[in-house]
Amino acid sequence: MSDQFHDPVAWPPTAEVPRSALRALCLRHRRTVLDRSLIVAPSAASAADSGALAGHTEWSASWQATEVYVSWQWAVLRETLIVFDPAALRTNILITEDGRGVGRVHNIAHIFEWIETLPWRLVVGQFIAGMWP
Repeated sequence: MSDQFHDPVAWPPTAEVPRSALRALCLRHRRTVLDRSLIVAPSAASAADSGALAGHTEWSASWQATEVYVSWQWAVLRETLIVFDPAALRTNILITEDGRGVGRVHNIAHIFEWIETLPWRLVVGQFIAGMWP
């Protein structure tokens, strides 16, 4: 895919968000897409035959006149919807504490902690269910 979903250049500039304000952001689901290329298999045919599913989901919110985005990979593993490859998180949010960035690892950890408070599994699950008649 070579659209805005995977193109951080098309995203707004980085938004500094205090950690204390993170949960107050009201994320909205923007879209979810299937991406079987995320599934490691000996061949594309075996990945498709296995019924394995993976993809990306993107959410956004407004923060001080800037649109902030978060997208991450998901996969279905043993009938459980999981975050797939946390290191592949895409966001324009820089979390701050006392006016300074918390660092990349803590930024990712705080965002994933926040993501787990969202109904993203329900939304992605509805997307998956809608793929079949």
